[in-house]
Amino acid sequence: MTPSDLCVACGMCCDGTMFGNVVAHDHELVQMIFLGAETKYKEEEDRHFFLQPCPAHVNGSCSIYETRPQTCSGYKCALLKRVLRNEITPEQAMKKVERVKKAKQDLGVASVREARQLKTEEANRFVQDMQNGFYGPKKK
Repeated sequence: MTPSDLCVACGMCCDGTMFGNVVAHDHELVQMIFLGAETKYKEEEDRHFFLQPCPAHVNGSCSIYETRPQTCSGYKCALLKRVLRNEITPEQAMKKVERVKKAKQDLGVASVREARQLKTEEANRFVQDMQNGFYGPKKK
């Protein structure tokens, strides 16, 4: 298993699990709108966003991989970074992905945001697992 195999198998940065929206640069908006993405403009940030789940995330992989938005191509979750630093193997990372996906399914939620609203012990464990494994340490 390679790091890119891990990303394809995971997809939680694309399916709405991790993020509610993704920054889209002006030149990327047409493509995302064409794909059916709902877009928003935040005037206070002077930025466009497209909402997750991404319509290009089809059957577990990106259907526009070669021309995906810059934000997507530059993103590496904390788990992938650990694999790239050889702190864990791709197989160990995949076990974490599978465990988190099962917890998400068992909770019946589509995102970390939904899990936070449940306020149960199981939901809190799922959110903590996502924080520790996929988001990385909080920025100060």
